Amino acid sequence: MNGNFLKKPAKWQAFTWASRPKTLILSMVPIFVGTILAIKYTSHFKGIAFASALLAGLFIQVAVNLINDALDFKKGADNTARLGPERATQKGWLSFHEVLYGGYFCLTLAFIIGIPMIVQGGIPFLILLIVASLLAYGYTGGPFPLAYYGLGELFVIIFFGIIGTQVGFYLQAGRIAKEALLAGLQIGLLAAAVNAINNLRDIESDEKAKKITMAVKFGKTFARLEITLLILLPYFLSLLWSDLGFYKAGLLCFVTLPLGFTLIRCIWFYEPSKIYNTFLGMAALLNLLFGLCLSVGFWL
Repeated sequence: MNGNFLKKPAKWQAFTWASRPKTLILSMVPIFVGTILAIKYTSHFKGIAFASALLAGLFIQVAVNLINDALDFKKGADNTARLGPERATQKGWLSFHEVLYGGYFCLTLAFIIGIPMIVQGGIPFLILLIVASLLAYGYTGGPFPLAYYGLGELFVIIFFGIIGTQVGFYLQAGRIAKEALLAGLQIGLLAAAVNAINNLRDIESDEKAKKITMAVKFGKTFARLEITLLILLPYFLSLLWSDLGFYKAGLLCFVTLPLGFTLIRCIWFYEPSKIYNTFLGMAALLNLLFGLCLSVGFWL
């Protein structure tokens, strides 16, 4: 992005920036992995249901990001001292209400686009969309904002890992599966690492804003240990794939281990600063590559 864009972007550019496009892959990877795993069992592909789930999940994540952009600014967590990428509300590119209502609009789109998914999966998927929409606001808003009470990583593991893979699997196979649970846990842990790196970067500003993340509550050393565990645990879990008949998938995941080690080294070597924005991109890439390796391994 050039300097002119950062000073005065058009509204569509500001909304694009506020949606945090570099992280949006996190909502798509688990659904994709769960779908590929299911196709291995069913040998057919329900494309409309898959596209519906993928896009509904994408718009829910955009909604989470927009609502977070607005509410973090209102609560003082986003200010001129922040180390992360510029936020649309904090920079004055968009008003508080524009960003907040943009989030609500994305939730509405998620419901509309999710209709084929609901038709295919039934009432449980309608309930899931309702719960996901409530939590999209409850992540940073409401009487018990999850991100302000150290529950951000758990939220990510559940929704951007376990539930995502089970959704993808169920829409194709009509059932849930322990294989999708294992894949979802692995993907979710890596997605949570992105969140944890973000929290370590923002530890000082979050503490001032009384945003009690795990990093703020237990300190930098704990946060680094947490990130290390979130990155390495999926590789230990890969050893379980041999018992489930997918040993090649488990082995192929280790292709991404050098990137994981590099990321761990970086967060231990560097103090929280703007360079952590690069580490966030690396963590998102690791999540994507790990998911792709799993998916390819299911078919080998």
